[in-house]
Amino acid sequence: MSTRRRGPPQPRSIRRPTKKKPPRVVIWVFSEGKTEEHYLKALERQFRKVIIKPVSEAGVPKTLVPKAKKKRRELKEEAEREGDSYSDSFEVWAVFDRDEHLHVKNARIEAHDNRVFVAFSNPCVEIWAVLHLAAQSAHISHHDCQRLLKRLMPKYDHDDNPYFDLAQIAGKRQEARTRAVALAKRDAEKDGDHGNPTTSLWMLVDSVVHGGVGAARKQAKLASDGSDSYWVPLLGGD
Repeated sequence: MSTRRRGPPQPRSIRRPTKKKPPRVVIWVFSEGKTEEHYLKALERQFRKVIIKPVSEAGVPKTLVPKAKKKRRELKEEAEREGDSYSDSFEVWAVFDRDEHLHVKNARIEAHDNRVFVAFSNPCVEIWAVLHLAAQSAHISHHDCQRLLKRLMPKYDHDDNPYFDLAQIAGKRQEARTRAVALAKRDAEKDGDHGNPTTSLWMLVDSVVHGGVGAARKQAKLASDGSDSYWVPLLGGD
């Protein structure tokens, strides 16, 4: 009985270890109302680059910023305990308006000193939605800004439906960003104190769209509008 001769053992295939894919950046957003949460969660679903953890109705700037500061400290301590290079893939943002609040400047300084990012709008967050639909360079009160948005965006109502009509502003984000950056440049040429009207919400939006502040800054540096320069005070001189 003949036996079949077996060939030499075949070497095992050599596989390169797969590189661990970095997790999506988790962005904690402390805001005054639910308008911001609704809008940012929609961007999260659209671009799928980050995870939004909203803490809406977190109070006025004076109380909102300390809550954001506390959360950032907790996340930092947790990251240090874990010792994972990806465990610090988080950002904490405070989103608030000039409106008629007191202590706004102190709130911005406290956030800055504690590495909390700030998306600040003067007079109110509605100015960001307005800039999707029209240029607005003249001083405007927060009530007039809300009324203007109502005229431009009929589905919006500050009292009954305080959410941006996402279908109406779809595809107009870059136009709004360009207008917001132009307002920031004009403000910087004056006193640079976030005058009326201005909004830095575009920076938080950039972070959501591109996958975190680092990626957003790289994109800003590629732009020719000088928008990357506005990240410096936000990041405390990084």
